[in-house]
Amino acid sequence: MGKAASDLSIGASGQSQQIDGSVSISVGELDAMVYLPKILNQLRKQEPGIEVDIIVTNNVSDLKSREADIAIRNFRPTQADFIARKLKDENVYLYATQTYLDRFKEPQKPSDLEGIEFISFNRSDHVEPFQKFLIEKGYPVNRKSFSLFTDNQLFQIELVKQHLGVGVFTEVYGDSIPELKRAFPSFGPVIQIPLWLVCHRELHTSLRVRKVFDLLAAHISQPLVSEPS
Repeated sequence: MGKAASDLSIGASGQSQQIDGSVSISVGELDAMVYLPKILNQLRKQEPGIEVDIIVTNNVSDLKSREADIAIRNFRPTQADFIARKLKDENVYLYATQTYLDRFKEPQKPSDLEGIEFISFNRSDHVEPFQKFLIEKGYPVNRKSFSLFTDNQLFQIELVKQHLGVGVFTEVYGDSIPELKRAFPSFGPVIQIPLWLVCHRELHTSLRVRKVFDLLAAHISQPLVSEPS
């Protein structure tokens, strides 16, 4: 019955051709900080009748259960009843303070970084794959390389600022923090991650949801200018 009620709600919302009303957006912490303030400023000017509920979470919101109308994600959904638009690929670098980086004297390759420490997400299912990924990239890491864990990316940044280790952030956000520098930029980005805009197909027929969806797509897909620290 819950699924039927959710489907009915989505269908009814999708038929709405009224601009005024509420639209909810689910977005991760750092993507919210980077992209949404300027976009919402423009939306406020263009469509002042649209109320926006911003769900800032690093968890995946269930669009089918109406936890959000639109989601900004780092993976493409597989459900056939979702509309998904790829916006861009984001470069992800290691970041640290200069004080922390001074511990490593002119490393020529990742394997020179003996003793490097990472600030990591605390979910156990993420640490082991991330460790394996870094080893494949040539970084000399082991379980002792991970001693500080938090799911809150804004807190991760504060820990990195205190010279406690290296953080992993998208270049647009990491480059915007004056206290941090790209760690070993000559090694290149550690990974590229895709950015997708996702909406339930029924909701995309709603005029106000489509307005917000299209505005997000237009702005986020544009390259953001940032200078490396």
